[in-house]
Amino acid sequence: MAIGTAGGGFDGNFSPIIYSKQAQIALRRSAVTNAITNNSYFGEIANQGDTVRIQKEPDVTVNALQRHTGISVEKLNDADFSLTIDQANYFAFKMDDIEEQFSNVDFTSLAADRAAYKWQTQWTQTYCLTSLVTQLQVLSSLLLLAISKLL
Repeated sequence: MAIGTAGGGFDGNFSPIIYSKQAQIALRRSAVTNAITNNSYFGEIANQGDTVRIQKEPDVTVNALQRHTGISVEKLNDADFSLTIDQANYFAFKMDDIEEQFSNVDFTSLAADRAAYKWQTQWTQTYCLTSLVTQLQVLSSLLLLAISKLL
């Protein structure tokens, strides 16, 4: 006895479900934090409340050289400043062991990347935009003062 077709609506053509190994990443705004911040001291900072003393680059004067004249030597200034870590943020998540083992994408890396992006966006909105608005308000006041003196 020959079997013509299988029951339950199966027409004989196998259609597998394919799970992509790539995740759909949401569109993201460009952040300015990396362009305007210095992260050189990350390895030296351990906890909130730490203070890092940072040496400043010495300012050197470049002079024109005149023939048959003496060269003046200047003493380098060894100024420094302190960076106190007075703010901190965190993110935390848990990935189930079984889901991590059998997942077709690396959810841990995706979640960490997303959290870093959200922190960067929050920092940009909180500090950069606030500072920019303040600077624009000061500039606007100065411009109005200059115009009033002209009139």
